[in-house]
Parts: sequence; structure tokens; C-alpha cells
Amino acid sequence: MALQIGGQISLSNISGEMGLIKSNVSLGKMSTHSTLNHQSPMRPNEIPPHNISEFYGYDHNYSSFKPITGGPKNSNRGKWFAACGDKADTFYAHDGEEDLPTVGDMFFINDRGQYNPVTDAHVKVEHPEKITITMIVTTDREAIIVDVNSCDGLEEPQDPKDPGVGEPVDEEPRDPRLDGRR
Repeated sequence: MALQIGGQISLSNISGEMGLIKSNVSLGKMSTHSTLNHQSPMRPNEIPPHNISEFYGYDHNYSSFKPITGGPKNSNRGKWFAACGDKADTFYAHDGEEDLPTVGDMFFINDRGQYNPVTDAHVKVEHPEKITITMIVTTDREAIIVDVNSCDGLEEPQDPKDPGVGEPVDEEPRDPRLDGRR
């Protein structure tokens, strides 16, 4: 929960919000701490002299990233549709405007964007509340989404670009000696 926007706050309030041990804390150390959430819209400016009022409204857990669930990270060298069968039980996030990621969004392994992003991979993703939409995102080495493909309609992983996929199949095999006659 974010710190209050006005009134009196203490170093104990700030250290509690940041999840730090409440003994032997200093305003200077907390104002420049390595775990300071830079996404929080209200945060200290990290430049001395430090003022306790810089922490008004600070939210250590704030995230502007959109949460999604997904499967394991698969090598970008494989075919994207192979990931459609993966179980979506891993937490990811993206920085796009939409609920689900789109081309050009960054793709992360957490909702703070501070950890190593998923790079050069295919990942099955689903919206945590709209699991009827399943897609595969493909990222480049900088974790920018370069391709999005839908798993909808793929009963078994197959390449929709392969010849014959989606074409009607005869129920009986044909005898090639009949030249198209039955």
C-alpha cells in the first residue's frame, strides 16, 4: 500500500513500505536505495539534500506493466506453434497499452521491469482473466515483441504454412492407378 500523500510520515513508515529492516535506517540511504521503485509516480528524486516529503505517495509495489501468464521460454530457433501446447503457469508482464501484448511491446519476467527481460524466445501467453485468448509472442534479443501468433484453432501444434494444413482430407485413400476415378 502506498504511503499517504500528505500529513506526517516517519522513517519507519518509509522503511516498512520498502520492506527494509526498521532499525538503523536513514533518509539518505532510503532515498537512494537500490530497490527504490522507479515506476512509482511519486518517489524521491535521489538528489541531496533529501527530504522526507519526497516520499509522499511513494508506492514500492507500483507497476505500470500489464500482468500476463505464460508458458516456459522456448528458443526462438524452434517453430512458434510448438509452444501452443505449453502450460501457462509462469508470471510475465509487458509494457504495452493493451491487456495482451502486441508487436513493439517489451516483454518481462516480472511486473517491475527491473529484472532480465525474456530475450530471443517464443512464449505462450494468456491474459490472467481472459484465458480464452492464447497466443505466442516472439521476442528479439532486446525483449521487444517482433511477432504475435494465435493458438486458436490449432488442435495439434502444426505449421499453418505447411501444404495441406486446413485442406479437406478424403475419408478413403485414393488409388493412384484410377487417375482421379473412384
